[in-house]
Amino acid sequence: MSLKQIVDSAIAIADKEGLSAVSMNKVAASLRFTTMALYRYVPSKEDLILLMQDAVLDISIPEENSAHWRENMTAFVLAIMRCFQEHPWLCDIPASGIPITPNHLRIVDWALRMMSDLPLDHREKISIGSC
Repeated sequence: MSLKQIVDSAIAIADKEGLSAVSMNKVAASLRFTTMALYRYVPSKEDLILLMQDAVLDISIPEENSAHWRENMTAFVLAIMRCFQEHPWLCDIPASGIPITPNHLRIVDWALRMMSDLPLDHREKISIGSC
């Protein structure tokens, strides 16, 4: 068993039945392991959800921004919307704290890069860039 298998299984359950259907027991059963075996890889359901979110936010991010901020923001919004359309359960994850996972940080960095020249303060920029 691998962490990727666990996360992929949890995502498949959430995609099919919603986030509330994801449980350590259900994920373990889908992989034909005991629930306790999952805890060797993921310490809690909250951590599993964080890993699921990070996995589906693994989107392609352009290396360079275009010259116009509107084009950049449009690309950003469309990419994020695609994630939410493909995985509607993302809407059920409450936004809390700062982004700490690699893909979430990549997205925030992308948003902050494109807004670097806009007349917004840091708080406004981070509130836009955190998805």
